[in-house]
Amino acid sequence: MCRFDPSGLCGKKVYVGFSGGADSTALLLLLSECAEKLKLTLHAIHFDHQLRNDSADDACWCEEFCKNKNIPFSKFKLDVTGTMNGAEGVEAAARRLRLNKWRELVEPSALAALGHHRDDRVENLMLRLCRGSNVSGLTSMRREAQINGVNFIRPLLDWSKDEIVSYLHSVGIDSWREDSSNNDNDFRRNFFRNRIMPEIYAALKFAEKGVPHSIDALEQDALLLEELAQKTFKSVSNLPGMPLGFLQKQHPALKIRVLRLWLAEQRGADIIPDRRLMERLSALPPDVSSGETRYIPLKGTTRLKLRNGVLRIDHDIPVPEAVDWHWQTQEQLSFGNYTIRAEVLEKTTDMPEPGRFRACFDADNIPEVLTLRSWWEGDRMGVSGRCNQVKLKKLFSDAGVPAEEKQSYPVFTLPNGEIIWLGGVRRSDFGLVSEETIRVLCLSIGV
Repeated sequence: MCRFDPSGLCGKKVYVGFSGGADSTALLLLLSECAEKLKLTLHAIHFDHQLRNDSADDACWCEEFCKNKNIPFSKFKLDVTGTMNGAEGVEAAARRLRLNKWRELVEPSALAALGHHRDDRVENLMLRLCRGSNVSGLTSMRREAQINGVNFIRPLLDWSKDEIVSYLHSVGIDSWREDSSNNDNDFRRNFFRNRIMPEIYAALKFAEKGVPHSIDALEQDALLLEELAQKTFKSVSNLPGMPLGFLQKQHPALKIRVLRLWLAEQRGADIIPDRRLMERLSALPPDVSSGETRYIPLKGTTRLKLRNGVLRIDHDIPVPEAVDWHWQTQEQLSFGNYTIRAEVLEKTTDMPEPGRFRACFDADNIPEVLTLRSWWEGDRMGVSGRCNQVKLKKLFSDAGVPAEEKQSYPVFTLPNGEIIWLGGVRRSDFGLVSEETIRVLCLSIGV
């Protein structure tokens, strides 16, 4: 049987995430077996995401299980579908709500224990690899981690799912709750779990042990880089601003980590810099003239302000967070104070009149996902009648938009970043309605 060493938990209060599945059931039992010896205080926590018809049955099963084992139990309903924002999928929204609840429940001296195992860690690696993560992201599922002030532990990361099931059978547990959504390959994690990894393991017999070993090696690399970043960050810690030149001279592997640490200190919350943000900061001249101020949007409602070569957090104007819009299935969404709507019409002679707050496109030329974001310094767009692309800054100026309002206007982009509409100002020459157009996509902006 796999290693399970709870000695480091002596005297701790441990909240155990308990879904009723095999993984969390095994974790709860293992901790319960050593609770008296190690003076552990256990409390099982069940989240009902209300995404399946039988989710209430899961909660009842978990409550009865804990009652029989004399383990304190609490359950919480999470309104996942009712609180999703435009940029989130179901999985991301559920994770956000769980994390918020963990922050409410777990005091600083306590721990939150999760039942993630070795197979989960491999799936996480594959997902992060496809998203373009660095080694810190590839190994983000760690045995110990502090996330938004909550101390999480994952004692079963060395266990495979088969070993967990074998343990349950060995202690007389032959039934647990099975999440029917685990068989739905539309969920990305399930796609890797049910299709990709079994094929890899069947073709490469050494992979089942080799991949977890690689994750451990990558984690050691990540820990070293994170330690170096902490040491580098001390040079700018507790300063009101960070010199752009200081950031730009760092090795790329340290640059993103130092910036993340600085943003967390300034904002009091974790912000993971994305590739576009790093590219923009790397391209900026560190000696911007004293009379010029540049603004760089961040996620959420804040932005970076660059003046006299120094970066600062600017809270003056709320900046809407970028969202990916599946306009074919989501007829409307919110962006800042605006409501964006999509309507697909058959082309007729009686079409809505385009204007500053309505743009019409050939629907068959528009990809199924558009990105809405705020304006970035240096943004350009191709417009009819111009040979070269025009800066959005000039379009704002021509339309009489005050400088302090620019960040609130929605910028519509294709997946490759090409701008097709500066909402409320002007559209590009992409996807123009022509005689060959069959369906027209009308996008409109309202308050």
